[in-house]
Amino acid sequence: GANVIAIGNPLGLQFSVSEGIVSAVDRPGPNQINAYIQTDAALNPGNSGGPLINKDGEVIGINNFKINQGESLGFALESNYIKTAINEISQQALNMSLV
Repeated sequence: GANVIAIGNPLGLQFSVSEGIVSAVDRPGPNQINAYIQTDAALNPGNSGGPLINKDGEVIGINNFKINQGESLGFALESNYIKTAINEISQQALNMSLV
């Protein structure tokens, strides 16, 4: 139920903002990763890769996809998942460079 803002360039309209709420967290995505935030903020082609921001101005996810068969079913990959994945990749690259 938390208020969020999605920022992106939907259909080429630069720096567009849409407001919505978080409907659920830890939803599975098409890649079977259970780390997606479901939101009713309007997401359209061009929003992918833009931030999903909470009321405190924190990026809580990266807008990723929507389900076309329903209405207001947008999903953003959770920031904490992204941070963990990036840190693991960085550590693996560092370990490889030391070998």
